[in-house]
Amino acid sequence: MGHPEPVAGLCAIAKVVMAHAAGVLPANLHYNSPNPDIPGLIDGRLQVVDRAQPFDAKYVGFNSMGFGGTNVHFLMKLDPKEQQPKWTPPVPLMLLSSGRTTEAVEVFLDKSLVHQENRSFAGLTHEITKYDTPKHGFRGYVIVQPENMEKQ
Repeated sequence: MGHPEPVAGLCAIAKVVMAHAAGVLPANLHYNSPNPDIPGLIDGRLQVVDRAQPFDAKYVGFNSMGFGGTNVHFLMKLDPKEQQPKWTPPVPLMLLSSGRTTEAVEVFLDKSLVHQENRSFAGLTHEITKYDTPKHGFRGYVIVQPENMEKQ
């Protein structure tokens, strides 16, 4: 992500919310070895998340110190994840997609098939297609029926 300067704290919140939703804490990119000038990393008191790990925290602390003087420190309480009931639409359902390439549309449609029983995901696919996305010249859809699925 790089250093987002004034919105570093907001980016951290977004990362934690996404990790909480997925149940996985993502690895830090490009970490190879500990900095020898940080004793806590060398002696093992501190650990860098260098591979994806299960994430089921109840509280998360944030410290965001920007180069321009923006300093934020707070504690966030995460609610337990609620299991959404399986949703089977009573009629065939069309999930739409657009992208900059055919491959992007294919990937999104494949994800749509994985999440077809998630009513919120289906609603999101319909919501994002209400607006024209610049440079999304490729389109596709999946028709989901309980007995079969067809991708176009």
